[in-house]
Amino acid sequence: MSLIRFHSQSHQLIPTHKFTIQNAQRVTYNQKLCPYCDQQATGTEIHILLQCPGTKHIANEIIATLTTLLTHSHQPTWNSLTLRQ
Repeated sequence: MSLIRFHSQSHQLIPTHKFTIQNAQRVTYNQKLCPYCDQQATGTEIHILLQCPGTKHIANEIIATLTTLLTHSHQPTWNSLTLRQ
């Protein structure tokens, strides 16, 4: 359930966008900006987990662990994977 909430940008523990209320209208998906950086990027899960400079220090630790696990389990290397993978 947490993954579904995160994907739909409604997870309470990991906000994926800045909330804005202008003229009592809901913002569109493309207007949901990342709350962790000033790149004016949409707060998608890929951006938050892999690309955001504001969370990069956390991502680097996780990526290092995943790289080791992939190598030891004879899976494709981390660098060969696409962002979606």
